[in-house]
Amino acid sequence: MQPPPRTIEDDISIRLLVPGADGVLLDATLCYDTSDPYAVKATFRAGEASVSWMLGRELLHQGLVDATGDGDVHVWPDLDADGEPAVLVRLSSPDGQAVVSMEADMLQGFLARTVAAVPFGQEGQYLDIDGCLAQLLSGRRA
Repeated sequence: MQPPPRTIEDDISIRLLVPGADGVLLDATLCYDTSDPYAVKATFRAGEASVSWMLGRELLHQGLVDATGDGDVHVWPDLDADGEPAVLVRLSSPDGQAVVSMEADMLQGFLARTVAAVPFGQEGQYLDIDGCLAQLLSGRRA
């Protein structure tokens, strides 16, 4: 039997890094749902427009202390313009690349709450494999 789903969500400010400038402040939401225990959904907003990326929870956690990532997402620790600990995330798509910076303390606090809900190594206990298979076989989308 699966534990009931739980959602952890934080609204944060991030900085879209722009070469030769201070960057652009954006609003973002980090969302973790225990029914998808390996992922964090990051939604970035600028005015009426928004874009969402699914990021690996473990990738974000490792990126607090070391450069990590393959493919479309890379994460590494750095310092922001004020010399405060930050985490940089580079997102790549066929349309281009973006690098965003977020406060390391904020990310660490968010991730600590996700780990309290679903400890690393126990994610499999939160997956509804039968439900996922039934959804895939029926052709429905979440």
